[in-house]
Amino acid sequence: MMSIDADHLATRLGETVRSTTGADVMGQLWPVLLRELAAGHPVTVEGLGRVSGRGVVEVRDGLGGLSDTEYDETGAVLGHRITLRETPHRFTVDGQALYTWCALDTLIFPTETSRLTSRKVPP
Repeated sequence: MMSIDADHLATRLGETVRSTTGADVMGQLWPVLLRELAAGHPVTVEGLGRVSGRGVVEVRDGLGGLSDTEYDETGAVLGHRITLRETPHRFTVDGQALYTWCALDTLIFPTETSRLTSRKVPP
């Protein structure tokens, strides 16, 4: 299991997202989305708009450009690269368990933060 700081993770990953094509809006939304997901609950489009200072349409369009965003049955975001859905690949942010879909991501996300303390990856 690994534990890292949510704000540092969100900032570093936001920098990475901003460097990709068409990521203007998501570069600003992703750090906010990560902080909200790190709290351990699904993130609504309206909630993401409220905490980011963006309109619902802008948030929805930004999320729509991300092919691997996970949603629950109500349309709230469960994950993007990290997920609230339990998988065998887990790490923690400020005591909150988060998951990834592959073991490599449990190495990439903490490496981006330079604050790796522990991780749990199945054999």
